[in-house]
Amino acid sequence: MKIQTTLFICLAIMGLSSCSPDELLLVKSESFMVKNMDPLEIPQVQVSKVTGATKTFSIFASNPTDSIAAFTSSEASKNFEIAPLVFKMIDTRKPVSVDAQGRLSRKLADVVFEFTVKIPNTFTEGEYSVKLNVTSGKGETKSIVVKLQASNFLTSLNGGTFYNGQVANSKRVYAVGATSFLYSVTTFTNVTDNSVNPPVVKSVPTAVAMAAAAVTTAITATNRPNVYGHIYTDLSDFDKRPMYLVSPNASWIADSLRVLNKFSGTYPTAQMRDVKYLDLGEIDFNNLKLSDLRNRQIGTAGAAKVQLIRGHGYAFLNKDGKIAVIYVKNILYTSPSYAGASPTAYVVHKLEE
Repeated sequence: MKIQTTLFICLAIMGLSSCSPDELLLVKSESFMVKNMDPLEIPQVQVSKVTGATKTFSIFASNPTDSIAAFTSSEASKNFEIAPLVFKMIDTRKPVSVDAQGRLSRKLADVVFEFTVKIPNTFTEGEYSVKLNVTSGKGETKSIVVKLQASNFLTSLNGGTFYNGQVANSKRVYAVGATSFLYSVTTFTNVTDNSVNPPVVKSVPTAVAMAAAAVTTAITATNRPNVYGHIYTDLSDFDKRPMYLVSPNASWIADSLRVLNKFSGTYPTAQMRDVKYLDLGEIDFNNLKLSDLRNRQIGTAGAAKVQLIRGHGYAFLNKDGKIAVIYVKNILYTSPSYAGASPTAYVVHKLEE
């Protein structure tokens, strides 16, 4: 009787009261399975104008009641070079090869195929797709279409956390150590360009990082060429507390820091960058294309002071004249009684490659 009661409760919870106990014990599995292991439906791939890029699609195939016998590709949107197929999840003592028709040298029950596309340096923007076909030992074929989005933006993997004011015991407080300046650092790597004869070594940008800094860090000779904005927070309204992105050379920043943040040093206004920000509104930051911004007069249009809004992107030119975009992922507001930075903006960054 106890078993029957427990079973009834389980069935009721699962919404399966119409099923028999035998049906509850049966788990129907897909006998022939082909899955794309990439977490993103259309992953974005940064393509260098010098070296191009590669993208590996990992495809899991399983057919425990039959076998996996062949793997082919078809219907590619571009005729890109394909690297040799790599097999994972196999007994390394029994290596597997594939012939020109895609047939495996031995049949497998489960396998991960690594299908790698070599993207040329001329394909810096656009979508690539290809159909991948897996055939069982009995001749049944299952296909999936995989895609990638090429991009010539460098995208920061980390973000910056910015604030300039806080409310402590419902009082308006600005801190000299507030991370109220944003700057970016580009990493360069030396690569060999084999497209010319003789080959030459070029310094290629490979990564960009967004960082937050206090005024004492931002104004150093090393950092100030890379400082692209100052965060000013208006704490006069506890409910709204708007945040503004301000050109680092704005004349009033020195007085603001001296009076509000109690900064005792010298703010080098004339040596800071003159930046104009174009508010792009709400954008799809992950899929942003450089071509979307080409005709937007970045660097000339826009303003030296814009209000930061969650979900908005702001475009400007960096010191090398390349298009940069910062995106406000979130602005965190806390209660006026909370003794901490508020509001705090979390910002990520893209830079033209």
